[in-house]
Amino acid sequence: GDIVLYFFDESGLSLVPNVPYCWQKKGETVELDSSKSKPINVVGFLRRNNSFPFYFVDGSVDSVTVVAVFEDFISTLDPGRKSVIVMDNAPPHTSAYFQENEAVWKKRNVEICHLSTYSPELNIIEILWRFVKYRWLPFDAYFSLETLEKELIRETTDTIEQHEGYRPTGWMSPWLSNSKITPDLL
Repeated sequence: GDIVLYFFDESGLSLVPNVPYCWQKKGETVELDSSKSKPINVVGFLRRNNSFPFYFVDGSVDSVTVVAVFEDFISTLDPGRKSVIVMDNAPPHTSAYFQENEAVWKKRNVEICHLSTYSPELNIIEILWRFVKYRWLPFDAYFSLETLEKELIRETTDTIEQHEGYRPTGWMSPWLSNSKITPDLL
């Protein structure tokens, strides 16, 4: 029968920009101001139809956080349709605590599919995070946490809309973490 397929992963961004390379004239030094900051951790569930429920997480993304996110997300799913969530084997995704909950979720018609080790190319949300970090975010996004959050949301939703013809949907669970400007950005 039909399944609803999701791809899950998390990523962290901070005011230290991700610049994989740049060109500079011989003898010149190219500098980009940056400052240390607490990271903006984002976890999300991406579907091929571009629905993208995501959560900003305050603090580290550990097993307790991942299970809480899954519980909140799964509560929004149709229990009459089988859902499959594809994810990597990061420690929070394979901990004893997470595995205990997998059995509960299976009873709720949600199956977890762990990918083979070292195969991020099979998880389309990994590709999304790579594009966000290395291609979509402009340099000025790194001026403050507020501009980083604003540009993260804008660039991601605008680019998906440009390629697919419609904006992704989904802002999930402000109880985890959102800044005071998050609702205005969405």
